[in-house]
Amino acid sequence: MSSTGKYRGRGRARPTPTREIDPPGGLQNYPESDVASCVSETTGISDTPQRVNEAISSDEQARTEKPRRGNPPKVMPGAPRGSGVVGMTSEFSAMRVTSSSGRSSSRSVPYSSMSEAQPQATDKRGTAGDPVNIIANYIKILTKPQWELYQYHIEFIPNVENKRFRREIISQHRSNLKDVAFDGTTIYTFDNFGELREFSCRHPTTSEEVKVVLKKVAENSPDSPIFFHLANLIVRKLLELSGMKLIGRNYYQFDRKIDLDQHKLTLFPGFMTNVNIYEGSLMVNVDLSHKVLNKTTVYQRLQDIFSQYDDVKQAQDTATKELVGQIVLTTYNSKTYKVDEIAWERSPSQTFPMRDGSQCSFIQYYEDKYQLKIIDSGQPLLVSKPSKKDRRAGVHAPFLLIPELCCVTGISDAMRTDFKFMKEIASYTHVDANTRYNRLRRFVADIHQNSDCQNELTKWNITLDTDLVKFEARILDAEHILYYDRSVRYNYNEADWSRDGRTMRHISAKALNHWVVVFPAKEEQISLGLIDALIQVCKPFGMHVEYPHIQQLVNDRPESYLQALQDFSPGKTDLVLCVLSNNRKDRYDALKKFLCLDNPIPSQMVVTRTLKRQNQLMSVATKIGIQINAKLGGEVWGVQIPTKTLMVIGMDSYHDSKRRGASVGAFVASTNPTLTKFYSRVIYQRTAQELMDGLAVCMKDALKEYYQSNNCLPEKIIIYRDGVSDGQLAVVVEHELPQIIETFPKIMSGYEPKLAVIIVKKRGNARFFQQDGRNIQNPQPGTIVDHTVTNAEWYDFYLISQCARQGTVAPTHYNVIWDGTNFKVDHIQRLTYKLCHLYYNWPGTIRVPAVCQYAHKLAFLVGQSLHQDFNDMNLLKIIRWTFNPQKYSFITARSCLGSIGQVRLQTTDVPPKEEPLADVSTKVAPMKKSNLMEFFDTSGSVHESKVIHGRWWYVDELRLKSNEDLHKLWYVLLKERNRLLTMEEEYRYQRELFPNPERIDKVEESMRNIMSVTRERDIAYNLLETGKTGEQTPEIRETSFGLLRYYQPKERILPFYKNRYYQLLWGKRKAGSWTNIFKRRYNEFQEHQAHQETNRIRKIVVDLLQKYPHLRDEEERVMEEYKKRYDFEQFHIPKRLARRPKLRAHQTLWNKDEFIENGVFEDPNSEDYERLQQEKRVRIDRKKT
Repeated sequence: MSSTGKYRGRGRARPTPTREIDPPGGLQNYPESDVASCVSETTGISDTPQRVNEAISSDEQARTEKPRRGNPPKVMPGAPRGSGVVGMTSEFSAMRVTSSSGRSSSRSVPYSSMSEAQPQATDKRGTAGDPVNIIANYIKILTKPQWELYQYHIEFIPNVENKRFRREIISQHRSNLKDVAFDGTTIYTFDNFGELREFSCRHPTTSEEVKVVLKKVAENSPDSPIFFHLANLIVRKLLELSGMKLIGRNYYQFDRKIDLDQHKLTLFPGFMTNVNIYEGSLMVNVDLSHKVLNKTTVYQRLQDIFSQYDDVKQAQDTATKELVGQIVLTTYNSKTYKVDEIAWERSPSQTFPMRDGSQCSFIQYYEDKYQLKIIDSGQPLLVSKPSKKDRRAGVHAPFLLIPELCCVTGISDAMRTDFKFMKEIASYTHVDANTRYNRLRRFVADIHQNSDCQNELTKWNITLDTDLVKFEARILDAEHILYYDRSVRYNYNEADWSRDGRTMRHISAKALNHWVVVFPAKEEQISLGLIDALIQVCKPFGMHVEYPHIQQLVNDRPESYLQALQDFSPGKTDLVLCVLSNNRKDRYDALKKFLCLDNPIPSQMVVTRTLKRQNQLMSVATKIGIQINAKLGGEVWGVQIPTKTLMVIGMDSYHDSKRRGASVGAFVASTNPTLTKFYSRVIYQRTAQELMDGLAVCMKDALKEYYQSNNCLPEKIIIYRDGVSDGQLAVVVEHELPQIIETFPKIMSGYEPKLAVIIVKKRGNARFFQQDGRNIQNPQPGTIVDHTVTNAEWYDFYLISQCARQGTVAPTHYNVIWDGTNFKVDHIQRLTYKLCHLYYNWPGTIRVPAVCQYAHKLAFLVGQSLHQDFNDMNLLKIIRWTFNPQKYSFITARSCLGSIGQVRLQTTDVPPKEEPLADVSTKVAPMKKSNLMEFFDTSGSVHESKVIHGRWWYVDELRLKSNEDLHKLWYVLLKERNRLLTMEEEYRYQRELFPNPERIDKVEESMRNIMSVTRERDIAYNLLETGKTGEQTPEIRETSFGLLRYYQPKERILPFYKNRYYQLLWGKRKAGSWTNIFKRRYNEFQEHQAHQETNRIRKIVVDLLQKYPHLRDEEERVMEEYKKRYDFEQFHIPKRLARRPKLRAHQTLWNKDEFIENGVFEDPNSEDYERLQQEKRVRIDRKKT
């Protein structure tokens, strides 16, 4: 290429002079050629041997140009891994990545003048927020080595596949090969052996002669890009010297394994490491890793499956369904493979041709090479297809594995559904921040205390820091969550506003007039309870919810659901809610495909498992109600967005699970200033394609929809691109960015919006810990890290936006690969944090911006359930059924989960005018008006969903009225209460929602206040005339059980001889033998309690006298004082009285609550009234002190 582009931070249009870059030397990037296979000499399970050494010679030149991890791609010489812009079209050929840190000050560069030079970059660090001390899981490499390192490619003749045997062969010449770092195919040494060198060795097991050929590839210094690879080899060597063993890609501590005997699993803790340059410092990123290994072999699992079935074909199908797709670990070389199929027709007794042309059986092969004896010669073989790495190494034939020698790694789907097991395994793997921090510090200490590790570091002239890196980060302020008429400021530590949002009215609440609920007959009670809960929780949201049409099924088969939904069309049905008995994938996929493609109606699936806990039903219904409003096109909440001409786009991709090789791309773009409504589209891509080709069409349609909604085009566009690895950054700019930019002039002549592209990366190994004194905890939501551990050549930052209640929080990495906006660093970071608040499926912050999560959900829905693109016929069908040509907007991206993208719904908050409902009283009302009709509301308000009404009568208002007026008002309220109760019952019978049921509570409150005022007047009159209250004198009476209880005489509806409760408790019955036994045991219990309390007080007094010896003479008085105080504080309230509800909204005199509060029995009508009142005041003052 004549010119190459380097690209970072802001203002990416600064050209640099072209230069010729020498390609990385020789075979520095050649992958490991040792194949962890039982037999890799077959093609298509045929008998063709593999020539790995021939593949090396044929592909050697191509691999010399392939960058290794840590090296710059060829199109970006001198830049770190995956950074910058690659060679692009003519419009982008002038873009470069400068080696200096910072950002360009120009952020609004016209695309027609990109070749012009731009000013020098500024710092990428922000300033907003409060400082906080952070510890990261990085270890600094303190000293920079000074040496010349020779790199040799090694070849074994005949070929030796096992890496362990290769290492043993190399170790036979330790006297010549000193200070060697060996990765299986490449040797790094300080000695110069010339251009070509040969050694003769012996195979460690067969003792046959092996020729080792070394070919010089390059001479490297510590400044060479290959040093990244070498540093990783050194760190991995340290892990090996510390006693860890390699499984797959990481090292694990076998001496600290955890045996889960109940589940026949073994958990191995370990570490994963990576070396790279971060902000000018070479550091090692280290994090925890865990490997789960099943103690039972695949052969034993096959035996268990075949013992359960008599039909061999059925057993084979079950085994194939369970094992295909699993990752297995071979016991002889500790390598992992994915099982792609089971070769039932093959067996270990069959033979295959060796490299020398001779035939060898699998049994003989493993006995000669690994000294392993295969017991069952008739077992089938497992087939594992070669990975991309194997195909690059020239291995194209599948690997054949012996079930006896393989163990399943990971956990099965059945185990994942076991809550107790997942909770137990999470206690070991999902460790909290403090535990993770201590284990990382222990890892650093073990490296420094191990003499072999220190010798290895000394050999390479490298020194590691003794602790994890520490620096200062920032915490952004919490956002205000905006609802219709109020805002919420959530708790900073939790980042959750679910409790406050239950009673908040949504910004735009949609009406749910015609909706369907489908459920099996056995789930009727749960489903009806959900309906009632939804109707109740949606009222505060401002949603008008009618009672749904109910479809009850005889079973829960998918065809039963589909048959029940055939009669409902999109134009007449707002929503379909399906209650599912379990989470069967086939049923869910069938329903989603029918309701998204064949009969597009917004849908909501609910599993009964989430509804069975009655104490959590209202919480679940609240979340479902929020989702329903979003799927209907409503806006739930929002945040303050400073700019009003901004479009935010989220992009993600997902591989289809059925259409082999197909990839689903999801495109979600905002269409309103508050970033709460979206346009969405799905694009199917070709095999193994992760980046999308149809972005131009998506961007063009999205801009058109934005213009139709706002009568203008956005001035700024920010794209959040998810699902891109570091090695694909160059391809994003080369492949996606040109299509987007070329679209702008096609929309409108001269239209050049300010564009920014941000790569979102969730799967990183960076972990941060907040240090608060000696406490180590997860950083709070809103924590920004934009220095020290970020890439020196990128404009990137880490954001912790979510709250992790368990385990260690995982930060999200954002890399701004293109920025032409006028936003400052703080603006970009703050906007990203704001977007993490707008995901309507969770009333809190999430890990990524909402547009990315919506795009992921849409791609996942299509790739997992629909397996089909939305063609034009489907779109026309949806448009005809759901569009309102007068006023419309786009359904929120949440609705993409229930229906599809590109669906429009009404935006008006006022529900459309309905036809009057049938009079709910027509079934019982006669044609001629009679007295019974007064029990029904005939004012016409039965057709209203909301009835205007007033408040209750206050006590102060009622005190001003005469007794005659109170008497009239009482009967007016009594009649109104009876009428409302009758109407409520009739509405319930008609399965209709009773409007404003709080009217009954207000009427009853007014009646209670009238009784309170009447009682006050009676007491005042009696005190004036007789000096007594006139209230019935309470008594202490003995119950029929022999216990003393309060009894307050009062007017009752039933006479005492007909009141069963009165007869049971107070009846004059003859005490039987059981009553005397009960009284005796009760008295013994009371005496025992009193004795215990006396002993307790005595111990307290003894301790007190030891502290204050001068009180020994007054021991008895101190004892009595403590006992009196205890008796007053621990006054026993009978449970029968304590459980009775108190009167509301008014104050009464001389009621039983005062007797309980006083703690003693007193008669308000006694002659010594003043003395009793004085004692009452003394007790109250004593209680306060």
